[in-house]
Amino acid sequence: MGRTLPVLPLVLVVAVPLPALAGTVPQAAVADCSAAPALPPALAAWSSPHAAIVAATDAKAAPLVSPGTAVDAKLISTPRMKPDGSRTTGFGGFLAFEATSAGTWRVALGGRAWVDVIAAGQSAISVAHGHGPQCSGIAKYVDFALPAGRYLIQLSGSPVSAMGVMIAPAG
Repeated sequence: MGRTLPVLPLVLVVAVPLPALAGTVPQAAVADCSAAPALPPALAAWSSPHAAIVAATDAKAAPLVSPGTAVDAKLISTPRMKPDGSRTTGFGGFLAFEATSAGTWRVALGGRAWVDVIAAGQSAISVAHGHGPQCSGIAKYVDFALPAGRYLIQLSGSPVSAMGVMIAPAG
């Protein structure tokens, strides 16, 4: 007896020139950044020139950032961070700030990075996160509900060695 071969479905390929398809593919909207973006009042200083600071490798040496003031933070290689260099790649560092009143505080970043707010050796739990207004230069923000007091900001895993940072009351 002879073998029966399975019947395979026939696939028909139609060659279409690429230029013909170009008009059918939706294009991503390009933002018009000719006008200044509308920022919430608490983040209005983001549009002003940023003071330059250097993030610390050690929590004890973290420079103090005044709430409502945007800074350009020079970051260090994340593995050099003490105590643990928690993320093994990228850049990061420590900054400090004083929450002058209890409430929700926002940490705004001009780039991608992990951000933790630490008090008495414990990480605060974030309550919200998102992206800044289009064309604002704020790539990311994270909100934390905090009592009044002094806090440490730990940045890590950034692909760039410098970025804008601002701490302000959320709202």
